[in-house]
Amino acid sequence: MKSKLMAVVGLLMIVVLATSQVQAAAIKTVTPAFEDHDISGAVVDFIAARTVLGAHSVNMSIPEGVIEGWGLGLNVEVMMPGVSTGLGLSRYAGISFKANFLDNPLGAPPVGVPYPEQPAISAPLYVSLILYDKTNDVWVSMIPTTVDAWGGARMSFSAPDENGWRTATSTDLWIAWTFGGTLWPGLLPYPGEVMTLSDWDAYIEANNLNVKVMKVNVQFGYMHPDYGTTWGTVYVDQLSFAGRILDFEP
Repeated sequence: MKSKLMAVVGLLMIVVLATSQVQAAAIKTVTPAFEDHDISGAVVDFIAARTVLGAHSVNMSIPEGVIEGWGLGLNVEVMMPGVSTGLGLSRYAGISFKANFLDNPLGAPPVGVPYPEQPAISAPLYVSLILYDKTNDVWVSMIPTTVDAWGGARMSFSAPDENGWRTATSTDLWIAWTFGGTLWPGLLPYPGEVMTLSDWDAYIEANNLNVKVMKVNVQFGYMHPDYGTTWGTVYVDQLSFAGRILDFEP
């Protein structure tokens, strides 16, 4: 009996050790690129004052009143090694990152609902997939959304932990358009281009498109001042998808 008990304990230790090694292996340190689009006074850079994973997170801050039109925001850009969508866009379903609003002047987002709705407490904060369609020689941006968002980004934020960190998770539906603002072939106008990632996989296959995921971005901003809040301060880190956890470090 004792030998059997020892064998069971030994097996459990092996399982725990193996699980720990898998979990440790799933965390990868990456150094993202930053894009500030020359927004006056804006900041997108590493910071050690607020962290959730590793020694740094990324501060994304846009001053009030500096955005005057469409198309301006901040990016934290994680390069993908040309990942073929043959692996499936659906692997990015439920993609998430950590966000902290403790230093945001207007407060924090509501919990568990698609956000932002106006009036918002900050500029939109969301994740995007940047694709290259080699078949049509176009770049494509995909963002999580809802049917009633009219193409706007939507994320769902959890309640904060003891240090103010929330999990920002993509909605189930995604919208896509080319960088030139045109539709992919075969798509109907809005809301025809709003689908789940599994449906996007089917669309890519049905149209025999050669598409690769080139970047995964965390984006802050891209709101017109006539339609919503364009500014604020957030911290982001720990981008998670397809069983990977990415730690933003210099």
